[in-house]
Amino acid sequence: MWAKHFNGVGQNQPINMVSDASGNSYIIGNFTTTVNQDAFTLTTFGAQDVFFVKYNKDGQVLWLKQIGGTGAEVASSIAISNDGNFIYVSGTTNGTCSFDGSNITTSGANDIFLAKYSTSGTLAWVHKSAYGAQAQANGSITIDKDENIIQVGVFKTDVTFYPGTITLVPALFPAIRQNFIAKYDSSGNVIWGKMIEGDFTSFFRSISTYEFGYFFSGQWAGNLYTDIGTYTSNSSSLDGFLYKTDIAGNGSIFRKISGADDEYIYRNITDNNGNVYLTGYFYSNQLTIDSTLTDTSKIQLINVNQGTSDIILLKYNSQGIFQWGRATGTSKDEKVLNIDYSNNKIIITGTFDGKIGFDNFTLINLGGSDAFISECDLTGHFINALQASGKSTDVGKTCNYSSNGRNFIAVGDFISDTLAI
Repeated sequence: MWAKHFNGVGQNQPINMVSDASGNSYIIGNFTTTVNQDAFTLTTFGAQDVFFVKYNKDGQVLWLKQIGGTGAEVASSIAISNDGNFIYVSGTTNGTCSFDGSNITTSGANDIFLAKYSTSGTLAWVHKSAYGAQAQANGSITIDKDENIIQVGVFKTDVTFYPGTITLVPALFPAIRQNFIAKYDSSGNVIWGKMIEGDFTSFFRSISTYEFGYFFSGQWAGNLYTDIGTYTSNSSSLDGFLYKTDIAGNGSIFRKISGADDEYIYRNITDNNGNVYLTGYFYSNQLTIDSTLTDTSKIQLINVNQGTSDIILLKYNSQGIFQWGRATGTSKDEKVLNIDYSNNKIIITGTFDGKIGFDNFTLINLGGSDAFISECDLTGHFINALQASGKSTDVGKTCNYSSNGRNFIAVGDFISDTLAI
């Protein structure tokens, strides 16, 4: 077991991470002014930059990279190639941004970047993967079995995908921020790009792969116009969703997670059998979950205290049929921000405030909100729960199994003067 603390002047915020089979961990995040990790120090070029760091299995920093420029950069996602030799990172930039001396310049307010590095930290290539006249923002990336890169994001007015062969323009609601899903080859060239329009607000936030396609998740309010139908939220509040496509991006399944208030599906992950696990948090007093196209009220999960957020963890099989759901919380707010899978186990991480139960495990916060990491089996039974505690706000941001599932790593940020683990 080891613990590391990286600090600096300004804010340092980890966003996401991956681990390889040797137990090395790769983390991306944002920082303002400076960030210090072991003997390495970075100073921002502009308002906010991205850090990209590699730790070995013993917690030693092997290298620390900077992505930054004249504006503000925001880290979004990270993925590892199937052979474990390359790392892909994505995020948002405005102005001119440098990647080890290779520069990209935005076309509008914000563009999305996609970069490929070797595990030694050498840049292979970087592209403006999605760009346009106004703002683009990135949600997530993942790698499929054929080493293609799948990306989700949002845009306004128009979006063009590298190298400029596909452009999408909203036909129904051009003034509203819309969603895209896109597929690139391992060199970053677009294979296809598709748009999902809505008439109010929506966010395709996360993606995972299975043998024959992809699972997308997120939340929306109003009407969402997909290639397999139009879906309407319960009210002006946000509902969660699961959307399944084939490898060409053609939809086949849409499942709704809904209530009277807001629901947020933050991440999804797929196991070796194609089952998909969704996690996030909900404010509704009661949560209704679609199981099939016709069975739209399979289970109702109850919020501990209406008006505050509780944690949810849901499982669907590869055909989109609901398997089980878990909810837990306190009289205050709890949120899940990330999830990972390995060797028939699931871990989730986030934040809680109060006394929270994970089956036989009980955690009690020490000050403000504390970070947690909890582990469960594939039937939804929790088998472990740990916390990181201080006197102020502490948040678990991302988690990952390492060394082929023998260990797990959780990364977060804290405002407390000291942190007990």
